Order: sequence, then C-alpha cells, then structure tokens
Amino acid sequence: MAFLPELNATAISPNSNAIDIRFNTPNHGDVIAELKPAVAGQTKYPIRFAVGQVLEYRHFQCPKAHPLIVLGAKPKAEEIEFCHAIGISVAWRHRTRSSSDGGVNGQQSDERDDFRWMPSEFRVDGDF
Repeated sequence: MAFLPELNATAISPNSNAIDIRFNTPNHGDVIAELKPAVAGQTKYPIRFAVGQVLEYRHFQCPKAHPLIVLGAKPKAEEIEFCHAIGISVAWRHRTRSSSDGGVNGQQSDERDDFRWMPSEFRVDGDF
C-alpha cells in the first residue's frame, strides 16, 4: 500500500469483501486492486489468478470501479499488454537504491520501494 500516497488516494479500504484494497484517485476514480507477491521473471501465474479476481469483484461488487493488479515485480511487456487489452491496469514494486556518496566511498545505501503504475486506457463509465 506504499504506492497510495503517490496517487493521492482517498477512501482507502483494505480487505473489504475479499477485495485486497479499494480506493479512489483524482485521475482514475474508484479503483479495486488485487495484490500479488511475485519475483522477477515469475509474474505470469500471479497475473492469471488476479485477472479472475478483479474482474469478478468488479462484476459483482463494484461495477464502475477500475481494476488494478499490483505485483511484487515488474511483469513482461506482453503481460502488461494482455492486462491492458482487457481493461486492467498494472502496478509493480520498484526498488531503488540511494546513498549520500552514490556508493563510491562505500557508504551504506538506502533501499526504497516505490511503485510503477501502467494505467489501462479502458474506461468503465467514461468518468476517468
């Protein structure tokens, strides 16, 4: 959920009626997200599971919400394309490193997680 402040998310509701997280953003409106752990190169099956989940949640619980899959690693380009083709946005964890000297003098670097969100252009109700 570390990515939510970057999106100016409001009305954050975690673990509600089986939906991992539900929130609202100024640019995307209501969003329902399925969070899946994944490591680099192994995102195919988490995406398969999450697709069914977010589409079911949208159909039965939140028909106007935008579906989002959040992964622990960057998916392949064709996996992002697949999700976008069926109207699902994809986000993933992106680890960055920083240090005060750029690591040149052996100073400890800090790791920080941020997220990359590739929004789908699919619009449920045209209000996005």
